[in-house]
Amino acid sequence: MFEEIKNHQQWCIVEKINKGWSDDTKYYIETVDHKKLLLRISDHDNYALKKKEFEMMRKFSGLGFKMSEPISFGLCNKNQNVYILLTWIEGDDLEFALPKLEQDVQYALGREAGSILKQIHSIKVSDEQIPTHTKILKKKMQLQKYIESDVRITGDEAVLKFINANLDTIWSKPPVYLHGDFHPGNLILTPNGEIGVIDFNRWEIGDPFEEFFQGLVFNRNGVKFNA
Repeated sequence: MFEEIKNHQQWCIVEKINKGWSDDTKYYIETVDHKKLLLRISDHDNYALKKKEFEMMRKFSGLGFKMSEPISFGLCNKNQNVYILLTWIEGDDLEFALPKLEQDVQYALGREAGSILKQIHSIKVSDEQIPTHTKILKKKMQLQKYIESDVRITGDEAVLKFINANLDTIWSKPPVYLHGDFHPGNLILTPNGEIGVIDFNRWEIGDPFEEFFQGLVFNRNGVKFNA
């Protein structure tokens, strides 16, 4: 599978990674000269999407924050698969490290994460990538599904009224590039105490505040921070 990937002969350790929500098959790699890498393998049908993902990571890697940086991209396994080869970020998943830290350290890391997002959002979206429509229709459909579901929250009328009254404010300002899956599970606390960002495969274009959606979803169960 790996023969078509440049410099694969230098790999001495290849271990499959069995965690995460992505459909990609992922491998941890070490080279003979002690470099650590991350390999992501996807179906050939995803070639166009993965090429854009690789190009976006190249844009983000020029901003200066620590991230899993793109090395190479292409086809492998006799053109049946597409791969992205990246640098590996050493450290602990912030999802597990954060609750063990003192409140002031948690706060400082939150500020650092916010600064990283601000840098990502600072890149001007190219004219050809600006969507021709907003997400208002999508949000209306999601709202209707909630209204018709059996998991409604008692007393949600005021919230529904607020949402409907403010839907038209979506993309009232120019949309920005988003990481798309920004939450502690995709952040690494490195040995020197800084944040490293991984998993850009859900990048998209939208309102900056959309970055906070995943943080709410992934931290609602069982993750407790010092307060």
